[in-house]
Amino acid sequence: MKKIIVTEETEGRYFLDGHGIEEKDFSTLKREDKIHYWNKDFLEECDMFFLSPGWRLTSSAITFLQDRGYEISIDTILLQKKRRRESLLKKLKKKKQDKENNENYKQEIKQYEKWLGSPEFREKKKGEWCHLDLKWIELKDGKLGEYFRYALTEKNHIFCHRHYNSDWWDNVVSVEIAPQHIIDEAKKIAKEKQQEREKEDEEREEKQKKEKARIAAGLKKMIQRISIDEVEKRMKKGKFKDFCPQELAENGRENVRLTILEAREILERTKPPTEDQNEKTV
Repeated sequence: MKKIIVTEETEGRYFLDGHGIEEKDFSTLKREDKIHYWNKDFLEECDMFFLSPGWRLTSSAITFLQDRGYEISIDTILLQKKRRRESLLKKLKKKKQDKENNENYKQEIKQYEKWLGSPEFREKKKGEWCHLDLKWIELKDGKLGEYFRYALTEKNHIFCHRHYNSDWWDNVVSVEIAPQHIIDEAKKIAKEKQQEREKEDEEREEKQKKEKARIAAGLKKMIQRISIDEVEKRMKKGKFKDFCPQELAENGRENVRLTILEAREILERTKPPTEDQNEKTV
């Protein structure tokens, strides 16, 4: 089925999006004065410069095309108004949410600095920087990346990086040393972060260990099917730098690439000890 898309501009006038009308039908519409081309100059003369140049169809043209078997998708004025209304409501909702986020952001900073003891800040001096982290307060959905970062310096003064946008920020430090409960909190946070890093390191090492075992097992299965020398021979012939044994592919996808040297080293490293080696160990 022939298909065209039109946009209703006013009652009885439709803008043709693209073309899609067969030449014979198009000629009939032009001859019967049911379709017109409005260029840029004509639109400006009619004070309709806000419209796009293009073909305009009459209501009778739409009826004609439907009778000729065309499927016509019409973006009606009603649908356009509905979209504009939905867009406006979305913008108003976003504006309201942004205002609420901004108020919450300011309130959180105010409450946190009160907990810090309402410190008096001065400009940061050379050499003063973050030593122990305290808190990062960020504006939710902020377009400019607004945030306040609090920390302690090495001498236990409260440090604050105030980031307003990519071109405007400052660094300030409290005049007085931080209260003891702030120092204790910073040490607690540092300890928790260290524990998290250690846990992540352990998990990463365990994952790497399992992956190495998987690769070694795959290579052992591979050499039951084909020797490592034959693999090297085929790689040289095909001028390949690395390969993935089919035993290591998952769902037909390669997830590891090995050079022939890496494969040999893994096989050598995981090779079971010989009787002579066992006797020496004993």
